[in-house]
Amino acid sequence: MKKWFAWLCLISLASVGFLGCGGNKPIIDLNEPQYAKIAIAPFAVDKGAEDMARLVQDLGTSLSLAVEDKEWIYDQSEQLAPIGNALKNDKLTAEEIFIDPALATKVGSNVGADLILVGKIGKPRIQTKVDPNIYYDKSTAFVTGTAQRFVLIIQSGIEEVDLKLVDVKTGEVSWEGSIKGYIKYFREFMQQDPAKDYARIPEGQLKADLRTHMLKQIQATLFPAQFSKISLPEILAKPKRPLIRSGGKPLLF
Repeated sequence: MKKWFAWLCLISLASVGFLGCGGNKPIIDLNEPQYAKIAIAPFAVDKGAEDMARLVQDLGTSLSLAVEDKEWIYDQSEQLAPIGNALKNDKLTAEEIFIDPALATKVGSNVGADLILVGKIGKPRIQTKVDPNIYYDKSTAFVTGTAQRFVLIIQSGIEEVDLKLVDVKTGEVSWEGSIKGYIKYFREFMQQDPAKDYARIPEGQLKADLRTHMLKQIQATLFPAQFSKISLPEILAKPKRPLIRSGGKPLLF
């Protein structure tokens, strides 16, 4: 009996732990009329994630075009930077208002917002690897008599952005959560071709694609009725040839 009771306790504790780590509480309904003015503050940026900082401006521009019944307050340029100016006037940083909701509330109040979105961008993880398997394009055998042999380069980008929505009237965090992004590319090159660089996506393009991907992820989280979530990973490139592995197994994504 004691063993059975102890087992139940372990299950209960495990369940509590799982729920505690499990996910974000549901997003508040931003379509409610009390959220007429929404500010998007500059996000704090981890070292190595500086190329992702433009995500905030892209998010503000995209939402202002797609959700027209809201007034969006964000920094559009160096000359038009209401939140950046409010931060300078109060000698605050993006990191400080992300950590302290009271400071975020102060900045939101100074720009006349009902809600203020603050965030932190993690360092993206960029990876490149070569698939050691040999793939064949047997459709070419009809022309050449033999199937061409290919190798794949697989590139990926993983990103994580932590967000908080702070209610300026109450000073409370109305919602917080972590949004993860994952993009992937599959490019082929001929096995005998030593010049593989043409098969690689340049890192600058990869980071730009990752920003676009995270933009879509954040939009779908904030406004699930207006934007559809995308599947992970989002595959942005794959071979156009009908490649198969030895034994006839097709290449699937």
